[in-house]
Amino acid sequence: MFSVLLGRIDKLLSCLLLLLGSSVIGSLGNQVFIGICIAVITSIRMAFSFEKASESARKQAINYLNLYMSKAPDEQLTEELISTQVSDSNVWISLVNAAEIRTQLTFGEPIEVKLSFWEKFMAFISGDLPKVKKAT
Repeated sequence: MFSVLLGRIDKLLSCLLLLLGSSVIGSLGNQVFIGICIAVITSIRMAFSFEKASESARKQAINYLNLYMSKAPDEQLTEELISTQVSDSNVWISLVNAAEIRTQLTFGEPIEVKLSFWEKFMAFISGDLPKVKKAT
């Protein structure tokens, strides 16, 4: 979820840079404003490194999946889990409740958390808005 969101943010910023750069070449719009927008977007991309964080989160998801599928002894799994957790990234708080709901749905547990509008929006753009069926 986190990897997908960061990847989409990076692609959006890259697309905006491409469009704004093209408008400078085509002499469309206010050149000073477009230049400032390009500088701001570039500084945001450099400061937050969305592409690196996205790839790191993707690799962590693969590491956890490999641990889940492993048939190693419990002691070795515990050691590998601890070493894997060291590389965990800090997930945005707006995705935590959606991930919790997804986990509860996966394990067939009752849903106890309600998502706010912002949490629903963030889960939607990250590609995993959990659909909770209402009890009838």
